[in-house]
Amino acid sequence: MNEIVIGAKIADGRKSKELSQAQFAELLNVSPQAVSKWERGESLPDIIMLNKIASVIGVDMNHFSDAGSEPRQESKKSGRTRNMSFGEWKDSDFSGIKDLHDKLSCSNVERCQFRDTDLQNTTFRANNMTDNDFSGANMRGCKFSMANAEGNNFADADLSGIETSISNFDDNNFTGANLTGARFKLGNFDGNVLSHATLDNTEFNKCDIKKVVFGGSITDCAFIFCGFKKVEFVDATIKNIFIKGKMKGVAFINCKADKISLAFIKAAGADVSGITIEE
Repeated sequence: MNEIVIGAKIADGRKSKELSQAQFAELLNVSPQAVSKWERGESLPDIIMLNKIASVIGVDMNHFSDAGSEPRQESKKSGRTRNMSFGEWKDSDFSGIKDLHDKLSCSNVERCQFRDTDLQNTTFRANNMTDNDFSGANMRGCKFSMANAEGNNFADADLSGIETSISNFDDNNFTGANLTGARFKLGNFDGNVLSHATLDNTEFNKCDIKKVVFGGSITDCAFIFCGFKKVEFVDATIKNIFIKGKMKGVAFINCKADKISLAFIKAAGADVSGITIEE
């Protein structure tokens, strides 16, 4: 996605309505500084805000597509590319779709089927993703930036090595999912189901974690300056964990931990009475 191109289109649309940046910002209920950063290509509005911008300047979402500015060599090397960015995708079955080649950003994706689909290394930027089925999908190395992922089914999906930034992951089903090497940074992680999920070298950095139960094997994981509310570790085996910040109020029930992990948990202010030492 070309931030410069999109920023220029936002600026052109604003000027066509004879609005100052301050007036435009007031209509969108954002700061003039945010508008200025969009127009300079320093940041992108999320999908909800982009819809609002389109409405204010009187265009549809396709107006912001920068597909025409992208180099053509990728299509020559990889064949057809299905560009699903800047789309409204609802109640559709895309199971088994291929050839996206990283083209699924700035879209509204609701109640769609992506079961067992190869989405490896796809970027989900400024997407609204709700109530979709990604069960069994290959999502290794995917990137989520300024995305809203809520109520999705990621059961048995391979999410190893995913990276998230300023994104919300709420009320998703991660049962049996592989979260090895996943990085969650600067977002919400609320109400997600993690039964039998693989947490190995998984990192939560400056995340708000609420109403989540961690269980099973938790190895080489890190929690860095996270906020916790109604979080439990139940029947978990914890090895080589790293914690920076506080974990007050987090409950540990029938858990086992090595000495290093226990030391970090105790230093974080958590009640360790529900943890036994495992050599």
